[in-house]
Amino acid sequence: MRREVDPISVAFCNEKVLHRMGKREELERISQIEPLAARYRDEVLEKLRKMG
Repeated sequence: MRREVDPISVAFCNEKVLHRMGKREELERISQIEPLAARYRDEVLEKLRKMG
């Protein structure tokens, strides 16, 4: 498994996704995390879609 150079914490993801505080760049970065659960990724991608 490849490790990210600048890892993202679960707390960071929750703040940006669940608490709706994420900017487009942050959500795009989260969506690219390989081991991210499909359901969580779908939620991130839906938020990105709504941003336009």
